[in-house]
Amino acid sequence: MKNSILLILSLLACSCSRSADYDFFKTRGESDCISFSVDMNDTLYAYNMYILLRYNSFTQRESIPVEVTILSPTSVRASETVTLPSSRNLLKKNKIKYSCGAGYYDVQYSYREGIIPNERGMWQISLTLPEDEKRVTGAGIITEKIPIIRK
Repeated sequence: MKNSILLILSLLACSCSRSADYDFFKTRGESDCISFSVDMNDTLYAYNMYILLRYNSFTQRESIPVEVTILSPTSVRASETVTLPSSRNLLKKNKIKYSCGAGYYDVQYSYREGIIPNERGMWQISLTLPEDEKRVTGAGIITEKIPIIRK
């Protein structure tokens, strides 16, 4: 009986996992553009957004330009290029979080804080990585919900 309950709970946990549309990290494929769907439906929250880049080794470049394209639920498009520090010295100097794994390191950059979307729904965020920087092997978008305090 105990094993049956554990099996049922395990199956329920697996069935509630996030769908592929909500993946926050993707490896770089043949394209330099990586896209994500971000759910910003909740009207009780603002959002902090972070860009995650995975490097296969520390780069000698001081910074990496990344084009960020945002598509709203009603297809309004905006884009900008952000320059992200990439050398170990600049990461430490700017107190940017990074973690190391076997053969890679991940850097989490703060992109925007306190976002209150004027349209609620699924937003599409695309990150275009520099063609000539193959040390960046993947990218991600991390969102954090922040409760909106109403007076």
